Amino acid sequence: FTTAPAGQLAELVSLPAVRAGMSRIVAAGWPATMILLYDEAWAITLHFASLVGALSGNEMSFDMLAWLVAPARGEAGFAPHRDRQPADVRGSFRADGVPKYCTAWVALGDATPDNSCMYLIPRGADPAYDDGDDDSPGDEDPLIHLLRSDRAVQSIRACPLPAGGALIF
Repeated sequence: FTTAPAGQLAELVSLPAVRAGMSRIVAAGWPATMILLYDEAWAITLHFASLVGALSGNEMSFDMLAWLVAPARGEAGFAPHRDRQPADVRGSFRADGVPKYCTAWVALGDATPDNSCMYLIPRGADPAYDDGDDDSPGDEDPLIHLLRSDRAVQSIRACPLPAGGALIF
């Protein structure tokens, strides 16, 4: 994974306005992803799509979601999970091992360990990343199994970001 600096995005859009817009959308009962109806969300997307392309060679897939995690309402993000589990796991990597798919997670507010930053297990500490999860009936979820490993747990990294920064993984 890598991080992208925050400064350039703040020059393109008003992050407080995007956060306020998401808050109004959620307060009205709509999912936060509805922010994609507004130009500011697309300015953010295009900004990071060019960066992701330069870093990985990947093109934007338009597989986009938005969340509003509100610790003041008792929200705390998500349980451990894998974002990528295609049917052909090995086929989702190039010959040199670089993934054909990556995620850009953009912090619209400061993301800290106290409020909602991402936590990642590095690839080297996660053997199932390259092999994929075996979800045969009766088998234990490989991610749960992994989290029983001292090496994996000790490898978990908090990835705090300032508003406007991105985590690309």
